[in-house]
Amino acid sequence: MSTSNDPLQFYQSLYACQVAADGCVDEADNAYNNLHNSLKDVSRFKQISEFNRHFILISESQVNTAKTQLANDIEPQIRSLVVRAEVALKALLERQEQLKLKAQRRQELAHKAKSNLSAEDAGVLQKLAMQKERYEMMIKDEQSQLDELEQALASG
Repeated sequence: MSTSNDPLQFYQSLYACQVAADGCVDEADNAYNNLHNSLKDVSRFKQISEFNRHFILISESQVNTAKTQLANDIEPQIRSLVVRAEVALKALLERQEQLKLKAQRRQELAHKAKSNLSAEDAGVLQKLAMQKERYEMMIKDEQSQLDELEQALASG
């Protein structure tokens, strides 16, 4: 009997081919999975590489030139805003002082008037007390605006 006609040897060879084919399929499947997992981020990598190209195309001297030009364009506007803020701050401080003096004068008048109160004077006193409250609220508002301007000046 020849070896090519031996059924046992034929089946063993066939089985070896099947095992080898299974190994090839497993290798191909692993390669496919690796390739698939690697290609998931291609669009993100493409986007990143496009961004990098933009940065690579602009030289450092061009960036510095643009930065200097922008600073030169903006500086006069910033100086103008600072001057305007300082003027507004000064006006608010003056207004605050005026309101404080006015409130003090009203308070002094109220203390003097308490000794001799007629019905009419009591009405005036009540009216003055209400005005005092309004002025105190105005002072608080002015103070908050002043604080905001000081904060803007400090950060600007």
